[in-house]
Amino acid sequence: MLRLNKKGFTLVEYVIYIGVSAIVLTSLVTFTWGIINDQIYQQSQSTVDDAVNMVIDNVIYDIQKADNFDITTQFDIDPGTLVLNMVDGSVITYEIFQQDVLIGGRLVSTNTLKKTLSTGEEYVLTADRVNVDDFILDDMSNDSVSTIRVTLTIKTINDKSQAYAAQQQVITSATIR
Repeated sequence: MLRLNKKGFTLVEYVIYIGVSAIVLTSLVTFTWGIINDQIYQQSQSTVDDAVNMVIDNVIYDIQKADNFDITTQFDIDPGTLVLNMVDGSVITYEIFQQDVLIGGRLVSTNTLKKTLSTGEEYVLTADRVNVDDFILDDMSNDSVSTIRVTLTIKTINDKSQAYAAQQQVITSATIR
């Protein structure tokens, strides 16, 4: 009787193995790609959240500590300029300025918010990877209180794709005490 040697895989078994391996590898790549995309978006959102918190905390704190807002404050335009006269006689100014930054090997012009003290010291309140889209101030004062509404929109600047863009808008108000 003739005996066949069955020490290897058949062609059908190899094709099935290759098909199953391709499905598993495709699933792993898709899963990994999704995790990487989520991580990039979360980093963008965290950058925007940090910038918004930094700006709003500074602006609200200074408005509440101010004696009054200066007549040179620009209301109802974008970008606005906030000029606060402080109780000690100093002046604090919040304004937008354009800055060129290198992101992903290309030069990008961004709107950045800065705080200037009457001593000439300047503090940039937003990071290089974010753009201040809106800084709008509204005078909501009445005869008894001076109140300013602040509308702030900040979004990320991406070197790769807008799919990773994060944006946050905050509308808040503060009263001069």
